[in-house]
Formats: sequence, structure tokens, C-alpha cells
Amino acid sequence: MPYRTTKIKSGGYTVKNMSTGRVVAKKTTKTKAKKQISLLNSIDKLKKHAKKHSKKHMDSMKNDIRKGLSFSKSHMNAIKKFGK
Repeated sequence: MPYRTTKIKSGGYTVKNMSTGRVVAKKTTKTKAKKQISLLNSIDKLKKHAKKHSKKHMDSMKNDIRKGLSFSKSHMNAIKKFGK
């Protein structure tokens, strides 16, 4: 995973992309930083996944994930609805 949290002197946390060196979030709490990392990793995963699937498939997956389904469950629903 290319993202990492680091504690800063003022008491907060930052989220940094280790491959690019870009700071994604500044002065946030530890739990918010962990959620941010989870979100960023899922976005990266969807970008890689989109190369092999249609736009309808990906739109269906994004909507299911926003509703709270996991990546694999939303993928199976999209396969059933639209195929690859």
C-alpha cells in the first residue's frame, strides 16, 4: 500500500502517498486518517479494475460501493447485470 500515516508534532496525523511523496490529508485524527487510506486504496483498486470492464459495469459497481456493499459483492452484482 502506497499510503502511510505519520504523527505530527501538533498532535494530528497526515496521510502521505509514499510513491509520489504527495501529502493527501493534513492535521486529521488517527481514525479519519485510516478511513482516508482505506478510501484511497479502494479508488486505486477501482481504477485498475476499470481497465478490464465496461463503463456500465463500473458505474454499477461505484453505486453499489456507495450504498455500502463490498468490492467483491458489487462486482458480482455488476457481472450479473451487465456482464464484463
